[in-house]
Amino acid sequence: MFVLQDKFNLRCSIHYNRDNKPRIFIFKESMEKLITLVKPYFISEMLYKLGL
Repeated sequence: MFVLQDKFNLRCSIHYNRDNKPRIFIFKESMEKLITLVKPYFISEMLYKLGL
């Protein structure tokens, strides 16, 4: 998670679900930047996962 914050300047945190398993939560204001970073690596059939 710290790599996402430091290297990519994304605002994120770790949330734990009921089974105490960690998930990375990306804040809404960082989503546009995240999409810009990962979109070139997504196949077109999976772009809906990014809301595109």
